[in-house]
Amino acid sequence: MPGNISEELNKCYLDFVYFCEKYVKLNQPSKGLISFKLFDYQKRYINELEKNKYLIGTKFRRGGFTTLTSVWYLWRCLFKLNEVNVIMSNSDKESKHISHMIKKIYDCLPEFITYNRKIDFKGGLLFSSTNSKILFVDTEVFSLGSITNLYIDDAAFINGMQNRWELIYPTLSNGAKCCIMSTPNGKNNWFCSVYTNAGYNAFRVFNCSYKEHPDYNDGEWAFNMKEALGEVGWRQEVLCEFFDTQIFYNEFIWDTASNTLKSDGPPVANWLPVGHTIQPPTVSIPAKNFTKTYNKISNILS
Repeated sequence: MPGNISEELNKCYLDFVYFCEKYVKLNQPSKGLISFKLFDYQKRYINELEKNKYLIGTKFRRGGFTTLTSVWYLWRCLFKLNEVNVIMSNSDKESKHISHMIKKIYDCLPEFITYNRKIDFKGGLLFSSTNSKILFVDTEVFSLGSITNLYIDDAAFINGMQNRWELIYPTLSNGAKCCIMSTPNGKNNWFCSVYTNAGYNAFRVFNCSYKEHPDYNDGEWAFNMKEALGEVGWRQEVLCEFFDTQIFYNEFIWDTASNTLKSDGPPVANWLPVGHTIQPPTVSIPAKNFTKTYNKISNILS
């Protein structure tokens, strides 16, 4: 425990990075509890959250954005009065996972900080000393009431996001901030439209690369991840690319303009003649459903 508690609390109140790096512990399966040391791109992200009313960005796999935003909301609830901070996830399962993570982080904080007693309630945490709270919701929640901050996670994968946004937007009219982060999921969705039109709409774009993460900025990590994800997964989940009319998967080309899977030379020619086209039974097949084996692709088309 620090010698001067009031001085230490004031440091935490004034500086999120100080609070995070000194007192927040994360549980890593291979290492146990570790201090949450922020990388430069994460500090830049927090700075953008502070400055901008509306922020949108693509996130590379395992970039830590959801964890970081959740901890930032926890910090706000500990040191800011009368705030309502909302984390919207794509599923109830993910929402419960984030809630569990934040509760564990809170329980690991030192006692002189957790004097700010939390009260659990369905769907969130209330901090009695500040009267601030975090709400963990999924996309089935349409009414949020008066809020301070809203974080929408993986918006590109939320069905009907346009309609949901129309219901959510009025709750932001009281000056609330909104941050939307997602891995790309093609171009034909609300997230891509808002992201690509940022600057013409109210949103500001946050950009970063996986290479800004010190653990990922080496050839071995990139090689292993690309092998694990395949070409499409690598380009979408790590490079954060939005695909247009064609989705490339090794030697396969999915032409969304004609809704057909086309071959592009050997070894596909062993089972599908070059230039031959197969019409699938459905309108389209998402890139994430493609696999690295020909027989599974055949099963999808059969």
